[in-house]
Amino acid sequence: MGQKNKVQQLELLFTASFFIYAGKMYGGITKESKNLEWYIPRKKKNYQSLLDSLVLSTAGKAVAEPVNEYYIRLKEKLKEYRAMQQKGGFVLLATSKKLFSKGDTGLCIVQAKQQLSLEGDLTFNDHTNLFTDTLLLAIKSYQHRMGLGENGKLDAPTMRELNVPVAVRLQQIMVNLERLRWAPVAMEKDYLLVNI
Repeated sequence: MGQKNKVQQLELLFTASFFIYAGKMYGGITKESKNLEWYIPRKKKNYQSLLDSLVLSTAGKAVAEPVNEYYIRLKEKLKEYRAMQQKGGFVLLATSKKLFSKGDTGLCIVQAKQQLSLEGDLTFNDHTNLFTDTLLLAIKSYQHRMGLGENGKLDAPTMRELNVPVAVRLQQIMVNLERLRWAPVAMEKDYLLVNI
């Protein structure tokens, strides 16, 4: 077999491997959606256009992945949470007190500021143990993201969410990435997205 034939065979093997990888990466698990009780119709994805996009892409140009915008955004969050995990994860809140509000002090407030700063809800961490207006706004932002009542207080439900380890958050992200692989690439103008 000549050198040219070996190169052609290698290119074919690489291309076949790409299609297998892309099918697993973007197609989701192979179970039927009705068995998963998701009831999402599965559409065939165009991995050839993805391959073309990869081959023709230049530095700084986004690759046209065969997934929806929510998948792409969640994949970015996955990177952020993995970086948080590598830096040691979250400092879990340790307190017997059930409610902190503006003006209160305590170690728990320092820990909450640290985590809210990591997650991007608190833009400036003053590292004090005082519950400030800035912390109140950060807690409201966090409560909104978590689907909690937005009272701006460090209450029991908010502390419970803040005490979820980063490894659990990573697992939640992975499960939701799998679900989003099944969702249509292009959403209709009118659609209902249920955050479960």
